[in-house]
Formats: sequence, C-alpha cells, structure tokens
Amino acid sequence: MNLVEMLHEGGLGAYAALALGLLGALLGFAAIALSISRSKAGFGLGIATLIVADLTAMAGLMGTLWGRSQVQAALAFVDSKVDAERILAGGWAEAANAALIGFFAALLPLMLGGAAAVMGARPAASTTLRMHGEPQLTTDDSKVPRLMLVAIVEGITLISLGAAWVFAHQSPPAGKYNFLRDDQTAWNLASSIEAVNRDPSRGCPQLEEDLQRHWGATDKNEWPRVMQLPIPPPLLDEAKAAARTCVEDRLERHDDVAGLLTSPLLQDDALRARVRTDGAIPSLPPEAAGGDALDKASIAKVVRSARDVIRNCYERELVREPKLAGKVEIEFTISGRGDVSDANATEATTMTNAKVVSCVREAIETLHFPAPEDGQPVTVKYPFVLNPAP
Repeated sequence: MNLVEMLHEGGLGAYAALALGLLGALLGFAAIALSISRSKAGFGLGIATLIVADLTAMAGLMGTLWGRSQVQAALAFVDSKVDAERILAGGWAEAANAALIGFFAALLPLMLGGAAAVMGARPAASTTLRMHGEPQLTTDDSKVPRLMLVAIVEGITLISLGAAWVFAHQSPPAGKYNFLRDDQTAWNLASSIEAVNRDPSRGCPQLEEDLQRHWGATDKNEWPRVMQLPIPPPLLDEAKAAARTCVEDRLERHDDVAGLLTSPLLQDDALRARVRTDGAIPSLPPEAAGGDALDKASIAKVVRSARDVIRNCYERELVREPKLAGKVEIEFTISGRGDVSDANATEATTMTNAKVVSCVREAIETLHFPAPEDGQPVTVKYPFVLNPAP
C-alpha cells in the first residue's frame, strides 16, 4: 500500500500527522543549523521540534481512535453479522494507517530535535585567571537542567510514538471468521451462507455462484466434487450445510432439479440419488387434454408429491439391475371430483422392468387432484425418465 492510499484510509488524522511531521522536519533541520553555529536559539528550536514530533504521533493516534469509533458507530446500522465483521475488520485496518503515518512522520523530527537540543544544551567551557596567571577551565552549571528538560521531552515523545505503534498494529476484536480484509472470496462466501440461512430462495443463487468459483471444474459431471480453490476451514461445514439446504429447497419446489447434477451445490451422495430420480419428474406435464379447467402447475404439484414413492420403486429394482433405465409415460384421467382413474402406461414407455412401470402407475392412481372448475374430466400424459447415477 502506497502513501496516498494510506492517507486516504487514515483520514484527517493521517493528513494532520503528515503535515506536522513535515513541519517538524523543517524545524529540526533549522535547529541543527543553529546548534552547529553555537546559537542559543538552537536549543529552544530543538525542544520545539521535539514537541512537534510528539504532536505528530498524537495526531496519528487520535486519528486511529476516532476512525475506529466511527466504525463501531456504523455497525449499529448493519443487520448482517458477516457484513458487520467484515466492516469492522476493514475499518479497523484502515484507521490504523493514521497511527502508522503518525509514527513514521514523527521519527525524523524526533531525531533532529533531540540532536539539536542536546547540542544546544551541552556544557560550555569558560576560562578564568588565577593569581599566578595560570588558566583554569570551569563549567557553566546553569546548562545542566537543559539536558534534563531534553530527556523529559524526548521521553514523552517516545511514549507517544510507542502508543502510535501499538495501536497501528492492534488486532480487531475477535470475530467468527477473522478472514484477511482483502480475502473477498471468503467474505462473499460467508455472506452467501448467511443469506441462505435467512431465505434460501434469495441466498441460494449467490451461494451457487460463489461455490462455482471454488469448484472451477471443466467437467460439470465431475463426482465427487473437488474444489480447486479450497474453502477456508471456518466455512467448510457451513458451506456444505447451506448447499444441502439449497438442494433440498429446489427439490421441494421442483425447480430445475436436473440442473443440480451440474451444480456445485450438489455435494452429498444421498441427495444426488434423489436428484437423479426427482429430475425425472418434469415440472409441467407436456400434455393435458380437457381445456383450462385444471392448470398444468396444479397437476405438476400433485404429481411431485409422489416422487418419494416413485424413487423407491425405481431404486428397489435398480439394486437387481444396476443399469436399469428408461422412460415411463402414464396416461390418466382426473375426474370431476379430482380422483384418478384409467391410469395406464402409454406406447411411449421404454422402461423394460414391469415392476417399475406398475409401481409408477399405482403411485399415480393414489393421487388426488383439485377438482376441475367445470367439473369435467381431464386427461393427462406424464413422462418419468429414470436413469441410474453414473
């Protein structure tokens, strides 16, 4: 991260610290020049430079504290726990830039001011004459307190620098995930999981998209799924549970069930077997003679209620014939009261196992549909395509 980005993230505290640091550097160089020339002003300007260095570190520190307080205040308006943790982690790190700039901007003024003040406060030698005409060196004791003043001011400044360094490297409060602030893939996946837990119909499409990034397979029929981009451990179990919720939701609504076979949402062997069977039941019947007295969606909803029975019929025979596959098309009549009569397999049926065909027919015969509005019978042809999982 460059200085411009750090200033942008650090906010006003970072800009103030940098400005004070530049001022302190200018004062420091001037103080050094005056101290070298033995000017009395060198000491005073050196002390002033140390004070500016202290203000520089404090400006950065206060910028960090203010920035983090603003982040905490903003969290009160965030409903999502994942978003709250992400905002806290990002805001905490951004605010740290102010203290970091304050620390580094104060270093040069600290060194220059300290050197100038020490040079200006060093004891000066003076010469006096004794009675016998021999010179004697004496010390100007009035300058000793100046060194103590330099030590005190430098000590205070060092404390401020230390505080700025500590706050710049302080970790945010521990959260559930603690991902890196720039690990957007992990944060997005966590948000999708949370959305699924709230409302599968809204969260599942985003979860499927995020899992697709982790899967990245060229063969959409790959089984078992192998994630090319590993899912972080804190999310692994949650991602599997959320994916299962999405699959079960689509099975319940019979929403593009066949599409699940090439979706990263499908990762469970047992669910895959259900998808293979449920996908054989179309969302809408291809043919329903008898007018608009009973809409296709109503027919499909009732037929889907028999999917467990149909699946059991097929899987029971699949144990005996592992390669058993084919289509069972049932033509049946819905009476004016909604009962089923005259259920029979059509010539379009390709399933060779008579037990499966008979079982599917019997399952349809047990169904009860809404009564047609005009009270007239409705004839329906409904196909079921049954294939074993590869």
